[in-house]
Amino acid sequence: MKLILKGGNVYRNGTLCPLDIMIENSSIKKIAENIDGNGADEVIDIRGLAVFPGFSDVHVHLREPGFLSKETIKSGTAAAARGGYTNVCSMPNLNPCPDTLEHLKVQLDAIEKDACINVIPYGTITMGEKGDELSEMDAMAPYVAAFSDDGKGVQADGMMEAAMAKAKKLGKLIAAHCEDNSLLFGGYIHDGEYA
Repeated sequence: MKLILKGGNVYRNGTLCPLDIMIENSSIKKIAENIDGNGADEVIDIRGLAVFPGFSDVHVHLREPGFLSKETIKSGTAAAARGGYTNVCSMPNLNPCPDTLEHLKVQLDAIEKDACINVIPYGTITMGEKGDELSEMDAMAPYVAAFSDDGKGVQADGMMEAAMAKAKKLGKLIAAHCEDNSLLFGGYIHDGEYA
């Protein structure tokens, strides 16, 4: 099947330009001005609409394994694809959480089986996201986007420093939840009558 999309504002090289798109057998074959529609099975006028490459979201919660009632890899990636996302990075607040290669493999197997877009998981910074001991960062590094104890701040300065040094050595990022628990529940001040 040959489809021509006419006159859409195509995002290329940092700008939107009115261009035509030729699609054959579900693959983009050509992007140019004034593509001839003769011989096409269908020509669709998309003037006034924008055409972008797939979007990426670096913070999603697919919740599989462990919390299937909230979200699955299949349902989450289908929703992402419907919204134009082709890549997502899934946070590690799972059960089991990806703190070892063995635990990460559970998620990787589910991704391979059910994801309809590219999913790159996060590994945890610490074992069980508890902040006491570093996760198996070396073993997980080839398979993860970065490391995070999503939703939990690593409270010990020395532990975070060790995690950052390890991540640097591995060429990975730390996506930290920057929250000091000692400031919670009354350990803070703010503007207003209460202060």
